[in-house]
Amino acid sequence: ASIAIKWVVDEDGTPAALGVTAIRVAPNPVLTTNRWTYLTLRVPGEEAPHNIRWTYGKNFGPIILRVREISDGAVKTLWVEQAQPSPAIDLAQIRNPDIWQQIRNFIWVGYVHILPLGFDHILFIIGVYFMAATLRRIVTLVTTFTIAHSLTLYLGVKSLVVLPAAFVEAGIALSIAIVGVEILRKAGSKTFAIKVATVFVFGLFHGLGFAGVLAESGLKEGQILVPLVAFNVGVELGQLTVIAAAHLLMAYALRGRATAVRYATVSAGVLLTVSGVVLSVTRIL
Repeated sequence: ASIAIKWVVDEDGTPAALGVTAIRVAPNPVLTTNRWTYLTLRVPGEEAPHNIRWTYGKNFGPIILRVREISDGAVKTLWVEQAQPSPAIDLAQIRNPDIWQQIRNFIWVGYVHILPLGFDHILFIIGVYFMAATLRRIVTLVTTFTIAHSLTLYLGVKSLVVLPAAFVEAGIALSIAIVGVEILRKAGSKTFAIKVATVFVFGLFHGLGFAGVLAESGLKEGQILVPLVAFNVGVELGQLTVIAAAHLLMAYALRGRATAVRYATVSAGVLLTVSGVVLSVTRIL
């Protein structure tokens, strides 16, 4: 299949005559997850454009665009909507990014990884919401998940813990199924303690998944702390958005009616269990 690629010089809107020097499609045995495609392009002549935009065929949907500076590996990461031109990319800022620009960039990358890209993480967070019967328990579970995924996010980015991507993705899918089962369990103090432990254990898998995304976003050796914190802030904002949306939907649609709340909770448990099992099987196979 052909890909419609167009680079435009930002200063006057004139298309730049870029040549494709290499195309690499990264292998990925997990067909339900993203497959990375790397394009290396070069501007003929001595002077390259200072600012560029990216657009491509509308049939390919939205993308995460990463522009890498070859000499030192600096990366600019952007979320580009379907068939829409990207914002102007200042090539000088890729090599020497402003600290606040870097923070905004990685916060946005973390947020987008949850909404709209992280459908499996979204399912897990929805499950966390339904596992808790009170606001206090919601806070406890979300805090537990944050601690767990922050731990393995750091360890994964530092390459202190490295697991096969297929194993991590299968573990994330399994976490959705287990959370679904926990939703269906009868409430009780011991049961809630089990739920906290469950969220912590599977939060470790989610953190390794986040680490893989962050590593692909252009971390440079010795410059990890700011991107790591900013990315994690973006992830937390994405999680809080999911929790807030679920809470508002429940409050508006069910209006506290006990029977309706129980029905919605059981339905969520069943759907998450089935979805998690299906995802686990497809990712393992």
